Amino acid sequence: MKFTFENSGGNTYLVYEINNEVEIDAICMGMVTNNDIEGILPFIFTQMDSKRYLKYNISSKITLERFLASTVLIRGKGSSAIFHHHFKVQCR
Repeated sequence: MKFTFENSGGNTYLVYEINNEVEIDAICMGMVTNNDIEGILPFIFTQMDSKRYLKYNISSKITLERFLASTVLIRGKGSSAIFHHHFKVQCR
């Protein structure tokens, strides 16, 4: 699997080019792209000539490491609490 990045307007996309040998069911693709399905990342399907792409909008996304190192403010009824994450993330 090879992913690339694409900037379009103010958005950044993680782009996957679909292999030409892969058959795509148009009805299934429509269902997946037009519905919010738990466990599936929302994406855009595009096609230019014979090349087909799945594009995931990653604008304003942060890395897991940055998230875990951040401060989180949780607000509840009548109170709030601040939690600091102090985790070390190692990618292998």
